[in-house]
Amino acid sequence: MEKAFVEMAAPEYWYTYAHELADTADQIYRTSKKQFVVYLHQYDDGSTKTERRPLVSRPVLLMYGLCFENMIKALLISEDPTLLQGGK
Repeated sequence: MEKAFVEMAAPEYWYTYAHELADTADQIYRTSKKQFVVYLHQYDDGSTKTERRPLVSRPVLLMYGLCFENMIKALLISEDPTLLQGGK
């Protein structure tokens, strides 16, 4: 069990996972950047207001954030492997 933990916590694992997340986020963004979610607000006075946002803006930003987190973990562990002590 500990051997599997050490292998999965290696900097290379975090680094390749970060690249996988970034590649996936890039692909999602490229294929859907012309798609939008539209919100129609209707008010008591009969007026309306339309707003839109890119369809995947939030999920793509989340994936890039996870990518960045994994890159930081890879760098920290490569600089200080003792961060893996105690199964954390």
